[in-house]
Amino acid sequence: MYRLDYRHFWSQGDGNVFALRQSNQWTQDAPPAAYAPVLLRGYTTGRVPGQVDVLDRGRGTLSDWRALGATLFAGVACLYGGNRSGCSGSDLFPSVGAGAQYFLKPAEGIVANLEYAIGKDGNRALLFKMGYTW
Repeated sequence: MYRLDYRHFWSQGDGNVFALRQSNQWTQDAPPAAYAPVLLRGYTTGRVPGQVDVLDRGRGTLSDWRALGATLFAGVACLYGGNRSGCSGSDLFPSVGAGAQYFLKPAEGIVANLEYAIGKDGNRALLFKMGYTW
C-alpha cells in the first residue's frame, strides 16, 4: 500500500482559516480489506472500498465570535481500480456539510465541534468531536 497526503492552510484573517487536504492511497495485489476507503464525513469508513482513492477536501472555519465559530466543508472521493471503471459518476463520492464550534480554551486550541454531513445515496452523519480531525 502506498499513501500520499498533502495539507495546506490559508489564514483569512480574524481567526478564519481555509484548509485543503488531498489524500491518495494505492494498493497492489492487496486483499480487499486493505483497499482504500472513502474517508469523508457522511460516509462510514470501509463500506465503499476501491483499490485507489483520490480524495480532495476543502474546509473553511469562520470565527466571528469570541467563543463560537462555524465550519463549512466539502470534499469528493474518487475510487478506481479492480472492478471500478474510474472516476465516473458511480465512483465519485461527494460530501458537504456545516457545523458549529465552541472554543473551550482558545489559547490551547481546545475546541468542541458539532457537524452535519451529507454524502450521496442517502449517506448522512451527525458528528460530535473534540479537536480537529486534520
